[in-house]
Amino acid sequence: MASTDEYLYIPFENGIVEIEKKTGKPIILQDITSEFGYVNVVNGYIFYNAFNNNENKRGLVVQSLDGKFLKQISKMSYFPFVVFGEWIYATNLRGGDLYKINIKNSEQIMLAEEPVEEFALHENGIFYSDGNNLYSINLDGENKQKLLSGIKLKSITYSNKDNTLLFINSDEENGIYSYNINTNKLTDVREGDYTFVQVFENDGIVTLNSSGLLQSFSLADGHIDFQIPEVTNFQIFNDTLYYFDQFKTVYSITPQNNKPNKVYSLREMN
Repeated sequence: MASTDEYLYIPFENGIVEIEKKTGKPIILQDITSEFGYVNVVNGYIFYNAFNNNENKRGLVVQSLDGKFLKQISKMSYFPFVVFGEWIYATNLRGGDLYKINIKNSEQIMLAEEPVEEFALHENGIFYSDGNNLYSINLDGENKQKLLSGIKLKSITYSNKDNTLLFINSDEENGIYSYNINTNKLTDVREGDYTFVQVFENDGIVTLNSSGLLQSFSLADGHIDFQIPEVTNFQIFNDTLYYFDQFKTVYSITPQNNKPNKVYSLREMN
């Protein structure tokens, strides 16, 4: 899933649907099949891993939303990836090497050797896990520092407000932990079998557990703002949360009202 100010972009089995946020009006973007169902949309261009028999059109590509421009960035596919400025930060599949790839000339620079299981990008650097340790590097792959050792974690998210990382600790039955970079303090935030976590405005975070329960709660006092069952996945864009339920319907939630608003159902395309 990807987002701009006006539109939401959702990969599905046969392409990508562009949904106008205000009206829910869908437009099918033809001839775009995104491998891994993963896309970024930046300044009128969509970045995705393309299925294509033509070797010059497969792999990681960038395409204008009107379909008039297509450029192959790499013949290889990458997942996950994040577009940041003139570079794409990506791993060649989970557990692979971490690279940055220049959008204009396809220059590829290795930042960290495999295995890179998870990474989180911020404006000054990257945090990543090799499965047993947590590291930080700058955007050029330099100044490597080990932050935590002997810890298996997943779903890393960064809070710029207090320079804190939040993640799921696989060594502790998939509970949520925080790590303050300024103080080096590791804190047990919440017990539970969680699969995904993200920062959600001010001191809040949003979690999804293995039973499909979506929750938002405050880091300060632990109070729950909302909880919604039967959710399959979610993402947050510009302080708005979007989630799928088990019936492939997309809803949005803002911090102002904490109530779901239906955006679109992918089943309506059939």
